[in-house]
Amino acid sequence: MSIKIELVGNTTVLERLAQIAARTDDLTPAMTEIGAELKSRISNRFETETDPSGNAWKDWAPATIRTYPEDGNHTILDRSGDMLDSLNYYADKAG
Repeated sequence: MSIKIELVGNTTVLERLAQIAARTDDLTPAMTEIGAELKSRISNRFETETDPSGNAWKDWAPATIRTYPEDGNHTILDRSGDMLDSLNYYADKAG
């Protein structure tokens, strides 16, 4: 499974990426750094249980608590640890 992130309306980021692309035929280093930064930020959100603005995640709903598996991870949004373990990125010459 893969997720494609499309930046719409963020001209600063898009312009900067276009500048980088114009100076090189291999975007791998830039995209690798971007991927690593995004992975780090997402991992941090799981550790702090906050959204990108720093707001705490909502508490579990009673239905979630009732249906949570006994052998689960006992963390919000990550019952088995698979979600956080699946974070990854891929960078290549094309970006």
